[in-house]
Amino acid sequence: MRKFLDFYNLVCVAGIAYTIWLGYGAGATGELGRHAISGIVAAIASVLGLTILMFYFIATGSVIKKVVQAGLVDIKLYDKTRRFKMIVFPPTFALILIFSAIPALGAAYEVGKIPLIYHQVLVWGAFFGYIGTYLKARGFVSENGAIWLEAVKASIKADKEKKGKTHEEKDETS
Repeated sequence: MRKFLDFYNLVCVAGIAYTIWLGYGAGATGELGRHAISGIVAAIASVLGLTILMFYFIATGSVIKKVVQAGLVDIKLYDKTRRFKMIVFPPTFALILIFSAIPALGAAYEVGKIPLIYHQVLVWGAFFGYIGTYLKARGFVSENGAIWLEAVKASIKADKEKKGKTHEEKDETS
């Protein structure tokens, strides 16, 4: 999963950088159409990447929680995954909101309703926020994956032991 997220987020960062580059040349070169389209695509792709990241932690966390509730692994593992989510989710959610607002602010600037600085500040904030959030989450993805793997192995082992006992009980009754 980490390799996929690394690649996907690298593409998103490149798309955002390309859009920023187009934006600074849009007035002089007439590239506003390309800037607007690439901006919308980059915003949607970035929101998708952040959403995938959030759902990765949600999905793996629910598996780990069930295994902890069954008493198969230490609760500290689940607490660790919750800590990851508490660190990653607030900036991720904020970035999703910012990326959703950026195209609207760009359009508002184009029709003369707001100064350009509002759009630019959000764009640069989102760009560096995206990089920072992913770099922070990147280590947690690997560590969370290792915890998830440990939980899955414990669950499989418990299932095998349970099936073995069930077969032994059937043999005794026959």
